[in-house]
This record gives sequence, C-alpha cells and structure tokens, in this order.
Amino acid sequence: KKELADATAQYKKKIRAQQVDLQANETLIADLQAQNRQQKEVASNMEANADRVKAELENKLKALEQELGTEKGRKDNLASLLGESKGRIDTLNQRNKELQHQVESLESSKIAVEYQLDVTKKELADA
Repeated sequence: KKELADATAQYKKKIRAQQVDLQANETLIADLQAQNRQQKEVASNMEANADRVKAELENKLKALEQELGTEKGRKDNLASLLGESKGRIDTLNQRNKELQHQVESLESSKIAVEYQLDVTKKELADA
C-alpha cells in the first residue's frame, strides 16, 4: 500500500507540475495571440496608410501628367506661332528687298531724268 501511495503521490506531483506547465504555456499562447492580433492591427493600419499614400501619389501623378499634357499643348501652339511668325518675317524681308530694289530703280531713273533735265536746260540756254 505504501508503494501505491508513494506512486500515486508522485504521479499527483507530476500532474500538478504538468498542470503548472500547461497553465504557463496557455498564458504564453494567450500572450502570443495578443501580440499576433496587435501585429495584425499594426499591419492593417500600415496597409491602409500605404493605400492612402499610394492613392495620393497616383492623384498627384495624374495631375502632373495633365499639366504636362497642357504644357506640351502650349509648347506645340507656341512652336506653331513661331513658325507662322518666321514665315511672316520671311515674307516681309522679301517684300522689303523688292521695295529696296524699286527704290534703287527709281533713284536711278531720277538721276537719269535729272541728267536729261540738265541737258535740256543747257540746250535751251544755248539756243
């Protein structure tokens, strides 16, 4: 009987020790589960923040792309206006050259007429 009582006491002691270990492990598991929930919450908040930042950056990118498109349109418009202006300048330069040639021709004609007038005046004076 004593052996049986000793064995029973020993098993009860082992059972209590295992129950203490089990309780410690359950506490550890509960702590780990709480940490896991916190980490999931932090990860979820970070993901939501990342999604918000991504959306903001995408909106800024779209705005910049629109602005770039507008600026390209302005550049193309200015290039077109510049081309038209160059064409007009070329036309005006050509017209100025033509007028200068006409002025030179008229001046030559004027000199010839003045010379003829001087000759005619001299002939009249001599007559």
